[in-house]
Amino acid sequence: MKDKDVLFLAVATLITALAWVVFDAYHAYTTSTIPKALEEIALPITPKIDTKIIQNLKSRKEPEVFYSLPVATTSAKKQ
Repeated sequence: MKDKDVLFLAVATLITALAWVVFDAYHAYTTSTIPKALEEIALPITPKIDTKIIQNLKSRKEPEVFYSLPVATTSAKKQ
């Protein structure tokens, strides 16, 4: 092969690879994997914390226990 042929192959390969990367990036940018209905429903979460709700949760009473399970105790030591 002559030097001109190698240079031509290298430039053609570089152009092909660059075009492939550009078109693949464009395709990934324009296509969405999220369905349109879900995209309309999904909203970003705000980072604001409501401290009143946290205080209300802390001030709740413990729930009453309506049943209890027997607890097995073993006091004998195995030798």
